Amino acid sequence: MTSVLVVDDQISMRNMFKVILDNAGYDVTTAVDGVDAYKIVTSTKICFDLFVVDYHMPNMDGIEFTYKLKALAAYKNIPLLIASTNDKGTKKQEAREAGAIGWLTKPISENVLVKAVTKIAPP
Repeated sequence: MTSVLVVDDQISMRNMFKVILDNAGYDVTTAVDGVDAYKIVTSTKICFDLFVVDYHMPNMDGIEFTYKLKALAAYKNIPLLIASTNDKGTKKQEAREAGAIGWLTKPISENVLVKAVTKIAPP
């Protein structure tokens, strides 16, 4: 089963993404921010197949997490999507430079989320 780590500081977003992706056939783990996500990645035996990461979070934002994740050999080539209410080109470029392969603009419909995730990592 394809394993996804969803990282978002808003519990409602984490829960929504988890329910949608669980129902689409994914094994979903959640984290509250980049610090929590990095701890999960470096301390668990799960090797995640895809990341969906919020841009704006306290403690460690999505860009900083992406840089740290991509510095790990095991995750250098694992796809990561950034999700944000901000859809400015400069932020998207910053995400690409960090290693993200795509951008989801919140609010995200169930269809858009499932289509984007399935295109990258089928369940």
